[in-house]
Formats: sequence, C-alpha cells, structure tokens
Amino acid sequence: MNIEYKIIKTTDLKIKDTKDISNILIEHIDTEYVKVYPKDVLIDFKKNGHFSNIINRFSDNRVTYYATINGEIIGMLSLLNNELRTFHVSNKYRGKGIGKELLKNIIHENGNNKLKVKALLSAISIYEKLGFQKHSIEDVNTAEGNATYQVQIMYLETK
Repeated sequence: MNIEYKIIKTTDLKIKDTKDISNILIEHIDTEYVKVYPKDVLIDFKKNGHFSNIINRFSDNRVTYYATINGEIIGMLSLLNNELRTFHVSNKYRGKGIGKELLKNIIHENGNNKLKVKALLSAISIYEKLGFQKHSIEDVNTAEGNATYQVQIMYLETK
C-alpha cells in the first residue's frame, strides 16, 4: 500500500477530490457525530449537500494535508491558527497509522510549538495516543444552534 502525504491547495482540488472528501466526512458523521448531533440535523447535512461545496469549507486560510492512495483521498488533517480543525481518515484505512503520519507532516511543515484540538468526547483516546494532553471541557453549539454537545480541549506540545 503506497500512501502519499501532501498539501493540496483548496483552489487546486478537483471534482473527484471533493467527492472523496465528502465521502470521508459523511463516514465521520455516521460514526462520530451521530453520538452528539440530533438525528434530524445529520439527515439535513446529508440530504441538502452541506459537504458538496468543499471549496468553501476549506477556504478559511487553513492548511490542509491529505493522504492519498492511487489518487484517492483517504485522509485529511487541517490546521487553522494552530488548531486542528478537520481530522478524518476513511473508515477503511483507520488503525494503519495514517492519522499519525498526517499529524507528523503538519508539525514538520509548520513548526508549531503547540497544537490545540476540540475533541469529541468519543475521540479523546485517539488524541491521547497521538500525545495530546487534556485541558478542559467546553460546551459547543452546533452550527444550526439547535443542539449543544461537549468537547475536550486538548493540547500537544511539539517542541
């Protein structure tokens, strides 16, 4: 399995890339967000194509790294102002060290001293395995404002 790790500028994404990313995000909704978001919000996300416009989603000056196999995006990690914003690996490729490699790449390329993540409570152990330390718990409202869930604020010292 030849995995390639690279930065793809949002403006350089192709239609096929956005479909790969949408598929990974929908997998994440079905496995992780289902634990915190109301069912009607998740149905609306998928039905109304909130993830179909990936260009807008990733155009807020974040740096995004992708893992690909044979040109198919299988994982992504984005960083905005030293905060991990999007960190997903396709279910098919989880447990193979891809997330760890994406994190290593973003640390190496950006030389950050400290990274922050707002982790879903169900994902705390994943971030702990990557070296993140718990800091505090915060209540977060969904983008639609119709639900609140908790996240664990975590930090990783990189130097």
